Amino acid sequence: MASSSTPPTTLDNYLPLLSSQDTKKKLQIGIDLLNYLNIEDNTIECEHIGAFIDSIIHWLNNSNFKVAQSGLEILAHLAIRMKEDLKPYLSSILGPTVDRLGDSKECIILEKLMPAFTHKNYKVREEICLFFQECLLRYGVFGSTNGQLYVSKFISPLINLMSDPNSQVRDTSMTTLVSVYKHVGDRLRNEILRKYSNQMPAQKLHTLLGKFDDIANTGESISLINSNNNGNCGSKTSALDGVLRAIYLHVHADKLSSTESINQSD
Repeated sequence: MASSSTPPTTLDNYLPLLSSQDTKKKLQIGIDLLNYLNIEDNTIECEHIGAFIDSIIHWLNNSNFKVAQSGLEILAHLAIRMKEDLKPYLSSILGPTVDRLGDSKECIILEKLMPAFTHKNYKVREEICLFFQECLLRYGVFGSTNGQLYVSKFISPLINLMSDPNSQVRDTSMTTLVSVYKHVGDRLRNEILRKYSNQMPAQKLHTLLGKFDDIANTGESISLINSNNNGNCGSKTSALDGVLRAIYLHVHADKLSSTESINQSD
């Protein structure tokens, strides 16, 4: 068993252990498996990789939050190790993963990740913006079930990131605000003018409002998508990127929350 002094040495050997109904054993199996996946020299070749992935997906629905969290971490490691080889299994992974990440009974993911908006690493600041866009695409801004997302509290950090030292972060934060506008329209424009216009350089404000005008003039908008709809989330590649982004940020939420916020470009 996985809790012994000699954990399994292949994914195929782990497979029969994944169906254990004992929560303590499951948690230990998760620890052993993550340790295994963390070592790049350990092979991820698996004769029954489809069954292995299906078993991990079942962990996401476990009533024990730690088991579900372990499942997310395992999927994240598999995605990093398997890369393009994970694509055939994406349709099975995408729904349960995003639904779990959007489960408000566990935590409000974006609120927990607020420190990411001011993290010292520019890539984390960029990733939280991209994840925010992914949530908008998946859930919209209103909802009465899982995935409920309210955007007002995130406007201020997004406005601040428009003056970030890193150009990628600046561009991505503006794109994110434009995505919000596509969902809520002039409510966002009015809120920015009322609360934040004095905090923004005039040129940046002009550029942002110009992008809002372009959307308003063309009638471009995004229909609200919630977890009960079968919306098209884009290509399989972009969907995989979204899942990886969501898993990465979710898995690192506690670390990000405890990290001192230092704003630097790299």
